[in-house]
Amino acid sequence: AAVLAERDPALLFTIIRITYADWRMRRYALPLGLRAVGDTLAERAPAFMIATLPDDSGGRLLYDALGDPVYVQWLWRAIRDERTIQTSHGVLHCARTGVEGLEDVDSPWVRVLTVEQSNTSIELGDTMFLKHIRRVEPGPSHELEMAQALATAGFAHIAPVLADVLYETPDSEPAPLALVQPYLRNSTDGWALALT
Repeated sequence: AAVLAERDPALLFTIIRITYADWRMRRYALPLGLRAVGDTLAERAPAFMIATLPDDSGGRLLYDALGDPVYVQWLWRAIRDERTIQTSHGVLHCARTGVEGLEDVDSPWVRVLTVEQSNTSIELGDTMFLKHIRRVEPGPSHELEMAQALATAGFAHIAPVLADVLYETPDSEPAPLALVQPYLRNSTDGWALALT
């Protein structure tokens, strides 16, 4: 875990571990937020609410921070500024890939896309797309490797990776957690196209 902001709202980056009944273990990236009970975020992003925690001031909402524009904009600035964030067990590395096109805006508007998938996809402003990968899997990412190889080869018919976020611990290879690509507003969803 790492505390990203202490209040208004409180924001945390966490990696959670789930052990299944057959003893398989999986790790997931779950950024968390805390806001006062009654905050309008509960109405704007009900699917991201996790629990209400009691406290002396009327309670706090615990929620998946990917539903909160404040967290997404914090993550965007960390990526744009290429920050390194120390966690209790590892390090988050936010970096540009060197491909041109990453906008230098401070707080782009945020819209969580509702496509059905295992990751969370977010539109940043009019021109950028952030994919937050949920499952933490150390080692090379096929998606990142393919996009980088195609860009290096000069292939122009794919949205290039403009920036990424990797999580690294002392005893494992980096695990990709997020990537930023140009947002192609009128494009077809790749999975729907493949099914068609």
